[in-house]
Amino acid sequence: PEQVYQEHPRWRGPRCDVPGRGRHAYFAPCVDNPEVLELYREAGVKLAEAAPNLATFCFLTMDSGSGLCWHPRLYPGINGPAWCQHRPFQERINSFIQAVTEGVIRHKGSPAVFMFHTGIWRWKAPVPEERYIASSISGGLGLVRAQQVLPVSGLINPFSLLRSLEQSFAAKMSNMIIFLETDKISKENIHAAIIRDFIKNPTNSITERISLLGNIMKSLTEEKAIIFLVEAWFLLDRSLEYIINISAGLISDIEPSVSAG
Repeated sequence: PEQVYQEHPRWRGPRCDVPGRGRHAYFAPCVDNPEVLELYREAGVKLAEAAPNLATFCFLTMDSGSGLCWHPRLYPGINGPAWCQHRPFQERINSFIQAVTEGVIRHKGSPAVFMFHTGIWRWKAPVPEERYIASSISGGLGLVRAQQVLPVSGLINPFSLLRSLEQSFAAKMSNMIIFLETDKISKENIHAAIIRDFIKNPTNSITERISLLGNIMKSLTEEKAIIFLVEAWFLLDRSLEYIINISAGLISDIEPSVSAG
């Protein structure tokens, strides 16, 4: 709030609102200021207290340069306090990551803290180096998730999840963040079962994916229904891939495989 900046002028960081839309100017706190970093340390402590089992923190740097001083993509244009203008940008990010990590450590454990720049709602592969900005631990980072089945709700996409796992596994990522969605098939989350069995025996082909899914479903449904369920998942995944490729302009024309009638 503006009142806070009036009381602590050196806490004020860059302006980060959209000038053509907003009615007021909004400023982010300056993470180059030691007092602001201490606030983030305290926030880390409170997060750890509120969720003691939380061990991984992800910060997504997206809109308006994430409110970081002197970021070239701040909506009003590159700006910030003059006193921190020439600080190396990576040093600025590292100090923020370190502050949050130290805050969580004060309460309990040794957390993994990541900062990266990519759309987690659609990305499902190792994060490229140019998008992987900083972390508190070493090793690459893979984001694992299934392609969303939208606008239909209640459907899952196991084949997409397996491909995403295979990509991060093949790239030998030391760290993987897995996004799971709920499903309605059983009390046991199907995605969790897929991950568990993949870790035991990684897949690397369509045949191996079908086999893994078939083995999981044996304990959840009648055997005669497994082939229809797995085939439906396979066709759903292929359909979504076609839609994505068409949207991206990778496919301009496709032959219909099913006739109307």
